[in-house]
Amino acid sequence: MGATRDDVTYQERLIPPAWAWAVVWLLVFVFAWAFKAGLGWTAGIIVFVGVGLLATYGVYRSSPLIEVTADELKVGKAHIGWYYTGRVATLDPEATHITRTTGADPRAFHVMRPLTSNQAVTLELLDDEDPHPYWIVSTRQPLELAQAISRAQSSYGDRERLSASAE
Repeated sequence: MGATRDDVTYQERLIPPAWAWAVVWLLVFVFAWAFKAGLGWTAGIIVFVGVGLLATYGVYRSSPLIEVTADELKVGKAHIGWYYTGRVATLDPEATHITRTTGADPRAFHVMRPLTSNQAVTLELLDDEDPHPYWIVSTRQPLELAQAISRAQSSYGDRERLSASAE
């Protein structure tokens, strides 16, 4: 069952910074200029608009969406329920770099966008059948994301205790 907008307590899309968009559009312009040189202005404009829209759509759709809901954490297409999660920690730029390079566990689930953010959050996994010991997720707002995860975990735990005591 999908989350409704009311269920989402934190949401962030890891869209590239303005300079990366400028590079994309510069490449689109160069590509369109090549068509203009060979086929004329009409072809150049059509290619500029068409390829520009396609590139914008592609960059946007490939930027993962992070959502914290009452029941789970979603990062892109991946999601995990709070029942299977443990401690959450924020990482500063230096710790993020170490965790994704020399200190990385190759089994960890990574959603890293260095162009977008040099900070991250790690989330411990408690499921023995999950091959990933933890998730590491880039974020522009590590403190806010970690707080949203902690609140959701706490709320989930409270609901679990209430449903267990009702039985």
